[in-house]
Amino acid sequence: MRTTELETLDSTLLSGQRRVVYALNEAGQYQAVHSAGWEPEEQAGLDEVAWFHHLQTECKARIQQGLDSPLRYHMYRLRLDESLLAEAVGLWSWRVKRHLQPKGFAKLSPALRARYAQVLGMQAQDLDSYD
Repeated sequence: MRTTELETLDSTLLSGQRRVVYALNEAGQYQAVHSAGWEPEEQAGLDEVAWFHHLQTECKARIQQGLDSPLRYHMYRLRLDESLLAEAVGLWSWRVKRHLQPKGFAKLSPALRARYAQVLGMQAQDLDSYD
């Protein structure tokens, strides 16, 4: 993309912030250009937000049926997946997968609940709630 073709729109995802992208200038060299976003990027971000909202809604129903743990709901609330949550908490992915199940979640130690809560930006006692 050339610097003269670079679209900028007021992206709701960037909240008025700008970032640097690289585009070709008139001389055919890459140049850093400030951008507030562009339409395909905006739509992809909005689709991702909608997808995680859908996952949250499904997860609520599965928690009520006893098929999922509230930890999965909070993971989706922050738009994380299992591998990102595992990395943030410092656990193997297979352990996080176990904790996303009701039985595994019920067996969490207080220390591990505190680690999850810290990563999710909440109090340990609030891990059980979902809304």
